[in-house]
Amino acid sequence: MGTRFKNLPTSTVAPTDDDFLIIDVDDGAGGYNTNRIQMTDFGKSSGVWTSTTITSAEILALNTTPKTLFTGLGAGIVAIPDQVIIAGVYNTAQYAANLDLAFKFAGSSVDLFESVGILDFSTTVTSSAERVYTPKSIEFVSNNEFQCYVRTGDPTLGDSDLTIYTHYTILS
Repeated sequence: MGTRFKNLPTSTVAPTDDDFLIIDVDDGAGGYNTNRIQMTDFGKSSGVWTSTTITSAEILALNTTPKTLFTGLGAGIVAIPDQVIIAGVYNTAQYAANLDLAFKFAGSSVDLFESVGILDFSTTVTSSAERVYTPKSIEFVSNNEFQCYVRTGDPTLGDSDLTIYTHYTILS
């Protein structure tokens, strides 16, 4: 299984109405399902995209062991996440219990994004996590890692991996 980026936006050019992020998700049968996402849906800020795979074993432990999506970038450097996209291909067993993903900085009690029920999938899934913070509700701290976790307990069952695409703007 794998995921490919096409037409990945650069970190120096703001997207226009004609720019798309195309994510090809392995369909498990030797082909790819293409997901075309208009970049202006996510704002016109420039920044950096990261891609992180969370294995099924890691998903089953996301409450007790959050997954780092990007590490701190160094002293005096703040990364502000702008967008989180979740993609996955259903394998053979559906996840049960604790099906919401949340995204926050390590050590923070404030979630920046959430995706309610995202782990309740039985086909290929591509979804955008919802922003749940306001600029006044969080202090962005330099050199801090950004994590994905499950709030209420570890999921059960399930054997599908997810790929999390995170876009962030760098302030220094």
